Amino acid sequence: MTNTSNPIVLVGAGIGGLFAGLCLQRKNTDFLILEKADKLADVGAGIQIGANGARLIHELGLTEEFEKYALAPLYGLMMDGISGRQICTYPLSAFAQEEHSFPHYQILRSDLQRILVDALQARAPEKLHLAAEVLDIKQEQGFVQLKTRDGRIFQGKAVVGCDGIHSTVRKQCFDETDPKFTNCIAWRALVPTSELEMDYPMVPRIWIGPGRHLVQYPVSSGKSINLVACVESSRAQHERWQGSSSVEELNQSFSTGCTAVQDLVSKADQALSWGLYERPVLESWTKGCITLLGDAAHAMLPSMAQGAVMAMEDAYQLAESIAALSDLENALKDYESKRFKRCRKTQVVARKNMAFFHQKGALNKVSAKALNLAGAQSEKLIGRRYGWLYGYEGVT
Repeated sequence: MTNTSNPIVLVGAGIGGLFAGLCLQRKNTDFLILEKADKLADVGAGIQIGANGARLIHELGLTEEFEKYALAPLYGLMMDGISGRQICTYPLSAFAQEEHSFPHYQILRSDLQRILVDALQARAPEKLHLAAEVLDIKQEQGFVQLKTRDGRIFQGKAVVGCDGIHSTVRKQCFDETDPKFTNCIAWRALVPTSELEMDYPMVPRIWIGPGRHLVQYPVSSGKSINLVACVESSRAQHERWQGSSSVEELNQSFSTGCTAVQDLVSKADQALSWGLYERPVLESWTKGCITLLGDAAHAMLPSMAQGAVMAMEDAYQLAESIAALSDLENALKDYESKRFKRCRKTQVVARKNMAFFHQKGALNKVSAKALNLAGAQSEKLIGRRYGWLYGYEGVT
């Protein structure tokens, strides 16, 4: 037996698993994290943390370190990807600070991961186990046992699957079906700010258009621009976080775009493409002393930039519920009950947002025109429409 304590076992050391470890440590709850990779690789992709996530960064005492790497642009621009015309401004940190008391951050995923790992090593050393791929999970009365590929056995009082959309915990304990391809592929890349010819490259932009959209925002203290492009495609691709791809298809997909869009994608010489997948919605993601968190429970499209923040919210609520209720099974049910409707609603809104960005249907085109006509009021219209999301204080 590898461990003699009776911890909460977190499977997966992504953003959700690392954040969950820190939240449990904050509540003096014993835990350990099992990660199948032998090292945590840097991922050259940006990530957005809305005010609802910034509040949790603050609660964990990580704001000072976080702001060494994160940027908080005041607003963004929604653009027509074909004509190049501005549609409207959309709210970021100026509105978020005024309405919700916290900024809207943009940061490299690798920087966020490093901040969480460093905090974990400082506050709860030796809790992270690498090269620990879980192959088998058995739930017995009063404990759960996990066996890894290298033969190690870990035992704990509960297991939390934080292992993403291809979750081993979900497949073994809840749902054996494979994720379904959404007929969209995404591309991510980093472009040096100095290479761009557009005015004000530090202002984030969303370029929308038929069947595709492109998001750009600054990271690395403004040295680089993070690009995320989503394109409808019938050709399925695996989800992945490392490697590189031929950018010929990316350039071809945006060949009818405006000059600024074509210039952006032409600079993406180190782009990586991956497929976007969804899973069926579970009626419950808790079974006894086993539960799920983040994408393992409720994977969502990236068009609301909330996947990581929903995992952070999950992690915080998980630790709160476990600390508040003495019966662990009831605590896990409490955690799920306080997260289910919110996460489901965010999944649905992300899907609708993708349809809006890709201008599917007459109503979405009308909505874009209405935002354009709203002028300076567009930020408040958008911000208040999503007040339920970014202003959420339920976990704190």
